[in-house]
Amino acid sequence: MKIANLPWNEAQRLAELDACQILDTPVETSFNELTELLSLVTGCSHVAISFIDNNRQWLKASIGLNVEECTRDISFCSHTILDRQVMVVPDARVDERFADNPMVTDGLRIRFYAGAPIVSANGYNIGTVCAFDTELKNFTSDQERAIAIIAGQVTRLLELRLRNLAIREKAEQLIDIERSTLQFALQQQEIERKAIGVELHENFAQVLAASLMYLSVAMEEKELAPPLLLKTRTALEDLLQEMRRLSRTYNPISLPAVTLEEVLRELIVQFAKKAPFDVELDWEESPAMLSDETAINLYRILAQYLVLLEKREINGPVHIRVQVDQDIQLVLLHSDQRPLDSDRQHQISLNAIITRIRLLHGQYEINISPSGTTSFMVTMPLSAKADLKI
Repeated sequence: MKIANLPWNEAQRLAELDACQILDTPVETSFNELTELLSLVTGCSHVAISFIDNNRQWLKASIGLNVEECTRDISFCSHTILDRQVMVVPDARVDERFADNPMVTDGLRIRFYAGAPIVSANGYNIGTVCAFDTELKNFTSDQERAIAIIAGQVTRLLELRLRNLAIREKAEQLIDIERSTLQFALQQQEIERKAIGVELHENFAQVLAASLMYLSVAMEEKELAPPLLLKTRTALEDLLQEMRRLSRTYNPISLPAVTLEEVLRELIVQFAKKAPFDVELDWEESPAMLSDETAINLYRILAQYLVLLEKREINGPVHIRVQVDQDIQLVLLHSDQRPLDSDRQHQISLNAIITRIRLLHGQYEINISPSGTTSFMVTMPLSAKADLKI
């Protein structure tokens, strides 16, 4: 047996093979179909599309073989890649290169072999398409031409595959950029809301201080005290209510004494004043604790969804169930047979909600029952700090 010499450009050839990103890849239909064509053209019981690595021959697709690779030193194809022409071995038993090859004397007992090199776009012989049989074959020039054409098709498949990989990589980069941009936008939005919330607290605190001073003066004027006290009390109550509403709109979880349940119930109360439908909240008690960041995100998701339903002008009540245990489960039920993304603007609003859920490593599910009840179910981990920091 004669072990094939290494090609003169072996280092560059191996680099080219590595650049093709084909070794040890999963089965692909396009390559399998070419092996079927190769089998039909040659009439051989064994056919393969393979690539010659540093010390092995790896099979991308094959028929009649139950192995994925063999050592390079016994490979017929390691001889084929030394030339650009189709290599035909009419009878391996009398060919000095293969007569005592273990694949001839034992195992497969190869008699006939034909192979064409797979030439890369840059001109390197990186592999072969080959056909062999345990019986002798009369191989015609047309068949030689056919397997050369198939080898050329493999080259084009490799080029197309690399372009697709590049497109996929670019798409993933764009998705990452979009995700990062959205993360930054949401982060800045929350920072601005918190800043506005602080400013509101300060402004209202000044108003309260002035009102208290005014009350002190008014109380010294006994004849003016009753109407001034009543008027000031009413103004202070309205001011406190407005301060509470506005501060929670911008930074809902800002006071340590306020629970998420209380904030959500107040959101529902405020929303019910303008929405054409009733909202009911079912809160299931749990000892699990939520961070402020997680609570704010849950608040935002619920608020955005209620705004979406308001835009859709749904009829009937909205039932909300929140359960906090090993994870967070939010379920919203309402009557609406239309898909949530049936309108362009509604689709944008829904995508914003879904994107926030995904950034928090959450999952969602939307179902519409035969009776017309839409359910929007969200599951999120207790910690929401992984991809979204607000």
